[in-house]
Amino acid sequence: MHCTITTFDYPADKRGEVEAFCRSIADKVKDLGPKTSVLVDFGAGKAANVALYASAAEAEAATLGAMALYEAAGKAGLLNPQSVDRRHGTVMFDYLG
Repeated sequence: MHCTITTFDYPADKRGEVEAFCRSIADKVKDLGPKTSVLVDFGAGKAANVALYASAAEAEAATLGAMALYEAAGKAGLLNPQSVDRRHGTVMFDYLG
């Protein structure tokens, strides 16, 4: 299993719009096989979008599509484009599985 984690900064007054944006990403990459996707708010305008995939290929394909969406969100002023950091890696083990 693979996990993608995307951290980013967003304007505090745009939280609702950021939530809607992350939902739209989840909807768009659903066909690529994420098992689950969550938005984590760290407060102070920082957040992370986390998704689990069955394979590295699925995670990589979703990364390519999602980065274009993050780029568009940056241009629209929803988030700070310089702060977007997207990584993916192998899940070592699942505590809850």
